[in-house]
Amino acid sequence: MSELADYYESMAAPYGSRLSPDSKRIVRMRLELPYGVWTCAGGTEVLYNRDYRPIWRRTPHGRVEPFHRSELIPWKNQKWFYNDNNPPWEDRGTLRRCKKALDDFKNGRPLVGMRLTWAGYIKPSRSRSKSAGNTH
Repeated sequence: MSELADYYESMAAPYGSRLSPDSKRIVRMRLELPYGVWTCAGGTEVLYNRDYRPIWRRTPHGRVEPFHRSELIPWKNQKWFYNDNNPPWEDRGTLRRCKKALDDFKNGRPLVGMRLTWAGYIKPSRSRSKSAGNTH
């Protein structure tokens, strides 16, 4: 088995082997899609998944590689692509944004569509005005 396959196998193990097809799809998204990005002191960017595990790394010199490490990443800045109100397995817009971010990251393009704070992703409730709670 490849290193990547071993990684997915070990990450999916806590979710159980008797998952429904829909549950498997959700687990795969949690593991493969970016949840956010850490920026380290030297400028290296690390995409991490919903389980806060590193999945890709991009150096300031533009080198991009899969990055599956278990050690803590000494990040200085953290941003997110979504929160629990709009995960990619429930929100097509979030799914598109995560896939685009992954593609942009791998191809050396700047990341867009992120919020600087967690609160920036909270959707206003239907009973509140459109501007209430919206920080962007």
